[in-house]
Amino acid sequence: MEFTVIRDADWQVVAEGMRTMQLKPAIRIISSWKRFSTLPCGVRPDGGVHPGQRSSSEVIFREYVEKLNKPRVMVRNRTFEPRYTHREWKVLRPYEQVIGSCLAKWLWVNYQINDFPYYDLNIVQVFTDLRACTSMCKSIMTFFEKKLSKNHFEKIHYILVPLYKLDKIPSAIMDGIPGHVELVNDIKKSPFHKTGGKLGALQSLENWIQDPVYVLFLNDILRNIAHDLVRFGDRGWEQCYVCLDNDGQPRDYQFHENPDPLCQRTLDTIFESGSMGYPTQNVYVPSQLIQLFDVMQSLIPEYRLFAIDHDPTATRTGYTRWLQDIIYGTLKTTPGPLETLLEGGHKLPIQFQPDFKFLNSLYTNLENSKFANKMCEVTFLRHFVNDWTDTSASQSSQMQEQYKSLQGSPLTVLQAA
Repeated sequence: MEFTVIRDADWQVVAEGMRTMQLKPAIRIISSWKRFSTLPCGVRPDGGVHPGQRSSSEVIFREYVEKLNKPRVMVRNRTFEPRYTHREWKVLRPYEQVIGSCLAKWLWVNYQINDFPYYDLNIVQVFTDLRACTSMCKSIMTFFEKKLSKNHFEKIHYILVPLYKLDKIPSAIMDGIPGHVELVNDIKKSPFHKTGGKLGALQSLENWIQDPVYVLFLNDILRNIAHDLVRFGDRGWEQCYVCLDNDGQPRDYQFHENPDPLCQRTLDTIFESGSMGYPTQNVYVPSQLIQLFDVMQSLIPEYRLFAIDHDPTATRTGYTRWLQDIIYGTLKTTPGPLETLLEGGHKLPIQFQPDFKFLNSLYTNLENSKFANKMCEVTFLRHFVNDWTDTSASQSSQMQEQYKSLQGSPLTVLQAA
């Protein structure tokens, strides 16, 4: 079926079809890492610990990154608070009005297709930047308030959930946002705060939201999700541990057999289907993202994901992508997450580059997922905006300027509806 563009004149009608993109699974391969210390993990200068033996000064690479990132990725925009900003073309703020209106149209059309009139329109936005999140929420809800009848607007429930719990929230941060909007920062209520815990603890949690939910990851989630570093050796899978010195600072790393349950769950999900061969080099695998999907499947089973982030592989195809993979795999000039961690002295979060083709394959092949064996759509953000924007002269000059500026954005969208 051809995709029908929804303009302002008829955006509330049901779309006749949705495009899909056939994408093959992919996973990011990293080159072999140099050792940053001559001593194996757990070995003191006096040789008190046998080389290779696990010691109390070791921590799983994924868990160390998560602990390190928590205070660095959560932004409240308060006075004297450190601001770990990204490059301007990676953020949504310059295009907030046009993206908010397009996303509102997309949400309402898919709500009409799938859930209206039996359920309310439930929206959950996961965030790290509180002010950017509330600003986008205000843009979306203001659009709904202007375009919908009062009865329809009352059916919308918007929930804001931090990726990690915020210690202090500005009292007036929610002022001026119309409609039913809730900021969930209660660890007992939000499922997302369990992403660092054990898998077994998740099974006892009751369903959080029973009705269909649209979950939004808007540009600040995927790259901040902690990964495991693994390799496949003669004895099977091995998981990376970071070795800490007496001051708790990372000085080295070591691989150990028998990955922890979360890492093993991720490896089984990615490799045991047989669609992907075992890697011959060290690879990063998105263990925390797998757990986040598991949590959402358990607590909000009727969820549909909409994600925006920067995928550096999306602009490279065919021969160009293959050539750059070879070059950057052997002559890597930009430090990877492990190298950045061990070099020390950095204050920015340890981030991982999202691969939307891999994410698409992963999301649609998760065990027990309602989207199992179904394809989602992956496209550039500018293409998504083109499909849902009215480019007529009736638009404000600010909207037209944002629309033009967005045409050069490399941001990518995954939409599963």
